[in-house]
Amino acid sequence: YTFGSKYEKKINAKTPGPGEYDIEGVTRIGKDWTPSAFVGAKFKEPEPFNTPAPTQYSPEKSIYNARGRQAPSYTFGIKIKDASSDVTPAPTAYNVPEPDAYKIQKQPMYTFRPRTQLPADKTRKPGPADYAIEKVWIDKTNAPNVTFGSRPSPYALSF
Repeated sequence: YTFGSKYEKKINAKTPGPGEYDIEGVTRIGKDWTPSAFVGAKFKEPEPFNTPAPTQYSPEKSIYNARGRQAPSYTFGIKIKDASSDVTPAPTAYNVPEPDAYKIQKQPMYTFRPRTQLPADKTRKPGPADYAIEKVWIDKTNAPNVTFGSRPSPYALSF
C-alpha cells in the first residue's frame, strides 16, 4: 500500500556535459579569492514608506473585524457569503409611519341621522348661589333649633 501517486523514472535527462562548466578560479578547497579589509557594515538607505492613500483602504478585507483578530478561513467548493457581517440600515433609511397610524379610527365627519343624546340625570342640584352663608353661626351663641319630623326640600326626589 502507498499513500500518493507513483512517478515514472526519467531516463532521458538533459544535463550539461563536462565541457560546459567554467572552473577557472576554483581550487580543491573552494573559490580562489583574496581577503580584503573589513571596516564596518554598509548601511542601506531607508526606503520611503509605500502606503496607500486614505481612499484606497478596504477595511472589510482586513483580518481584523469587530470581534477582533480571526484566523484565516478556507473553504472547499462554492464561496458562501459571510453571515456575520452586520447589515443595519442607515438612520435615514427607516420608513416612519404617520402619527395617526396608531390612533383609534375617528368617527365619520358627516352623518345622515340626528345625534342621540345619552340619558342624563335631570334632577336639580344646588349651585353656589343656593347656599345661605348668613345662616352659619361662627360663635354658636344661640341654642340649636330642634324639630321633630322633616321639612320638604325642593331638592328632594319625589317618587
